[in-house]
Amino acid sequence: MSSHRGPSTDRRRRVRAGRAFALVCVLVGLASGCTAGGTAGPTDARPTGATVAPAPTDPSAADVRTRGVALTANGVSAAAVPDATVTADASTDPDGSAHLHLVVKDGTESGSPTTAATSPTTSAPAAVPLAWLTGPAGSTAAVLEDGSAVISASDGSFLLGLSAPTPSARFTVVGTPAAVLRIDHVTGSALGATATGAPVTTWLSGSAVVAATWGVAEGGRSLEVTPSEWARTGTLAAQQALWSQLVAQHPDANSPTMHEQLLCHVLGAAGKSTWHIEPWRPQVDALTMLRTRCNPTAADVATPPAPTAANG
Repeated sequence: MSSHRGPSTDRRRRVRAGRAFALVCVLVGLASGCTAGGTAGPTDARPTGATVAPAPTDPSAADVRTRGVALTANGVSAAAVPDATVTADASTDPDGSAHLHLVVKDGTESGSPTTAATSPTTSAPAAVPLAWLTGPAGSTAAVLEDGSAVISASDGSFLLGLSAPTPSARFTVVGTPAAVLRIDHVTGSALGATATGAPVTTWLSGSAVVAATWGVAEGGRSLEVTPSEWARTGTLAAQQALWSQLVAQHPDANSPTMHEQLLCHVLGAAGKSTWHIEPWRPQVDALTMLRTRCNPTAADVATPPAPTAANG
C-alpha cells in the first residue's frame, strides 16, 4: 500500500459538495424537529434502498477479505478487490484516514454492465463494477441518501464512513448479509464527467471526533468538539459518525439541543478548529438556529401570543 496522498483539489471539491448537501440535511433535520435519543437524527440517516442480489461476478465478503487489497483507516481494517481490468491503489493520510484510488487499465473496459442502473421507465446507462469493498468480519454496510456509506459493527455501532466515490461512480450494497459495497462506474449520468485515466476515489475514515472536552463558555457548561478533516465534509456518513462517537464518549451530551447545535456547526462552522455546543441552550427552529450562528439563547425562543376572548 503506497503512502502518497490524493490531489488536494479533489478533496476540496468533495468538501464543498458535502457541505452543500449538509445545508439541505441540516435545514430539513432541524425544521422537522430531529432529536437525539431515539427520534430522527444523524444516526438515522436513511439507506438509499434495499440490498441487491449479487451477480455471478460479485465476490462474497469473505472472498474480499481473503484476496483483497488491505486498507486500514484509523485502526479499522477493510479490504477491496478491484475488477480484473482495474488497478487499485490505497493511500494513507497523516490523520490515519485512507483513500482508495481505482483506475481502469489502459486499453481495457472495466467489468460487465450490471442491471442496477436501469429502471422500468428509463433507459439509464448500465453501471460497470470497478471494485468490491468490505469491512471487518461481521460488519454490514449501508449507502445513505447522499451517496456516502457507513460500515457498522455487528451491534450496529459505527466503524467506518466513506465519501461517495467520485467521479461518475456510486456505491451499491450487494449480498446477504449486506456486507459488501460494490463501487460502480456510471457513464452518461448526472454523477459528473470522468477524464481519461482519472481515478475514481473514495475517502474512508473511522474517526469523526478527534477530541471532545467539557469546559465553561459564556457562563455555562460547554463541550468543545474537534472534528476530523473527514467529518468536516458534512456528508450523512460524517454526521452519523460525529453524533455516535460524541455520545459514546460523553453520554451526558445526548440531548436534542446538543444534537441540533452539532448539525448547525457541520453546516456553518466546518472551517473552525473547534466547535462549542452547550446543553443549556434552548431548542429553536432551523432559521433561528442558523441566524444565531448555532448559539441560541432563551431570548431567541418565540413567545406564544397571550390568550384572547377569541382564542380562549
